[in-house]
Amino acid sequence: MTFKRTIAAAAVTLAAASSGQAATTETFDFFWTAGNGSWTSLLSQTKNGLTLDVTGTTATESHALTGDTAYVQHWKNHGLGVNSHFLDSHQVDSIFLNDVAQFSFSMDGVAQDVKITGIGFSYVDAGDMFDLYVGGLYDGTSAIGSSFYEWLDLDTDYASTFGIGAAEYNYFTGDCDDKRSSRSGGDKDKSKKKKDECKEKTFYSGFKIKYLTVEYDVPPPSEVPLPAGGLLLLSALGGAGLMRRRKVA
Repeated sequence: MTFKRTIAAAAVTLAAASSGQAATTETFDFFWTAGNGSWTSLLSQTKNGLTLDVTGTTATESHALTGDTAYVQHWKNHGLGVNSHFLDSHQVDSIFLNDVAQFSFSMDGVAQDVKITGIGFSYVDAGDMFDLYVGGLYDGTSAIGSSFYEWLDLDTDYASTFGIGAAEYNYFTGDCDDKRSSRSGGDKDKSKKKKDECKEKTFYSGFKIKYLTVEYDVPPPSEVPLPAGGLLLLSALGGAGLMRRRKVA
């Protein structure tokens, strides 16, 4: 490679290095790793410099985080659960209070924005749903699935804090259409067989969290800030080229 090509290659490399940040993906495991053994107010994992702190809290029926302390624990081959009541189960559930597992991300002690790209669930029943919180704010309710183990692909907004809570919702059983018709003054054929009474019931979701996959941007490592470092390198190469010319002359 000629000297001119060497300078050109260095310039291209520096331009690529200073063009932006590199996307990195990490998966935090609460299923295969050894359990922590007891309920605690904080669980932490660090992977390649990205630290995840897991805490527990609760939410109101209107999807507002209370900030109250709940406890977290994870079990090998089972997943992560939240306990917010002395009669509470080992899952993230909405039976007594609406449990929420909170996830906070940081690097070197500084909050780090990430986006969630996937969540693995266990202990799932048909009808289970979860509430998602991004940056402390409610961001919608989604169905999980019907299998005991489920994986959901997500593409959330970027934030340094997230919450995954158990959803509580109401549903109706029986012949509710007929009941609504009679309330509105519609005729009802009494000769027909009596239909099931319309009843409103509450479904309490419950599950554990197996995995959490996130994506985040990390600036390229550089001891000398670019473009200053690039200018120094190119200047040095240029000086070497000038010395080479003088020697040839």
